[in-house]
Amino acid sequence: MCDLPILRAHRSRDSYDGERTVGIDENNLRTPTCGVRWRAWRRCGARACGDVWRSIHFLQRFFTKYLTTTEYSIDPARSHPSAVRDANKRVQKNAIYAMRWRDGALAVDARAIRKMCARARNAVSSASYASVTRRRGAASMTPTPTVILDLDGTLINTEQLVDEVVGAVVRDLTKGALATSTIHDALERVRGMRPMDATRELISRLSLDIAPEALLAATSPLLNARWGEVQLMPGAMRLLQHLQTKGVRFGLATSTPREYFALKMASHTRVVEMMSCEITGDLVVRGKPDPEIFELAAKTLGADATACVVIEDTPVGCEAGQSAGMRTIAVPSIRDRAAFESCADAVIHSLYDLDLAKFGLPAFEDWLPLDDGSADAVLPIAPVVMRGPVVKGFGRGAKELGIPTANLDVAALKFQVDSLAPGIYLGFAKLRGEIYQQVMSIGWNPFFDNAKKTIEPWLLHDFGDDGDFYGEELELVVSAYLRPEADFTTLEALITRIHRDAEVAKTMLQREELKHTVKLLH
Repeated sequence: MCDLPILRAHRSRDSYDGERTVGIDENNLRTPTCGVRWRAWRRCGARACGDVWRSIHFLQRFFTKYLTTTEYSIDPARSHPSAVRDANKRVQKNAIYAMRWRDGALAVDARAIRKMCARARNAVSSASYASVTRRRGAASMTPTPTVILDLDGTLINTEQLVDEVVGAVVRDLTKGALATSTIHDALERVRGMRPMDATRELISRLSLDIAPEALLAATSPLLNARWGEVQLMPGAMRLLQHLQTKGVRFGLATSTPREYFALKMASHTRVVEMMSCEITGDLVVRGKPDPEIFELAAKTLGADATACVVIEDTPVGCEAGQSAGMRTIAVPSIRDRAAFESCADAVIHSLYDLDLAKFGLPAFEDWLPLDDGSADAVLPIAPVVMRGPVVKGFGRGAKELGIPTANLDVAALKFQVDSLAPGIYLGFAKLRGEIYQQVMSIGWNPFFDNAKKTIEPWLLHDFGDDGDFYGEELELVVSAYLRPEADFTTLEALITRIHRDAEVAKTMLQREELKHTVKLLH
């Protein structure tokens, strides 16, 4: 038991309509006093608070009021009768274990009460959202496929920013004693967790001499000031618009607490408006990898777990979805793809590569087939223009592959690069005043296992001895996505595939759907 109770119930000599009342003293609650007096049952008599079961009834009524008057409340206008019943059942089930008498008054264990509050709030939240869903005409517990999406690393590209900011704070805290790679690996291991849970785990993994609250207090203001920089993940809007057009219900289940969620999505309000629900990390007692957040999302959406498809970027998120009885698609934000083998039904490279039909969802219809009997196809994307001087790469394009590339500096083009998933693209290039077709790779080139991200366009023209472009201005327009990066078994297989990519680019860039993008080059 906690030495300092957060709730004390006592008899009051005040009267309300001539009946004896029970007063409330809300010590240590983070909300203003409700200022409400409850009428005790007539049969309680002089020992209204001495009867345990009647005290439980008092607690039920108190928490019902608590849930609809505090800053943690659900809008009463959106509440549902079953929510109150569910909350009361939860309180009645647990209250007996949280109470004891002290100094003639009923004292309650603070930790137990807070857990009861959280469970009851979840019940109210779930039933309330479900009632809204029913009022909108959706059937409860429908078997229709439903999609539940993670936020960070799945829909918005926050992971790079978190790694940069938290990594810098940790390096400063340890005075550079930890290698950057060690910090990065630890940060990847805690992705998908709620902020405080992730902070505790990070401190444990790196053996940091700092309290979790202190580290979170150091990083939060820095992140809050920069959430506006965050872009949508490549293919995110395409996915949401497709699901919305096809009438597929989808919602959000994120470890991000509501206060951070509002800051992260301030520049992406359209995404929030498209969601049927947003379940944030503060609405559940246990964070991922516990399935509670996905169970609440499914209940909110009125969907059976077996009909839900979860799209996640972290192992803890996929584990949570799998434990909830849902099918999971992993779009990894970490480089250890093997970590998803036991917890994901499919592991893809980016949202561009989603095959929704495999999960009973309407298939995308925007891929352009090559029409030569092969399986090759390209995906038109919102054109991305890049400009900059040609820089030195790894020196292997012409020497090892016989494919001369004209690399651009990733750091100078970070905004454009972040809007594109790692993979192979096609488009047009302008060099020395002339226009050329081009096929390019963006990413780490798994065959060579690059230590850093690169932009490597191959201009589809034989420049002969005049192919040294270092320092010259190169302008590119990226028109379509061709395929993800792949790790080939031999160098010959890689070369063969690159030449096939060039053939596809030459053919598809003649199509009217892509040909017009050349006009974006000055």
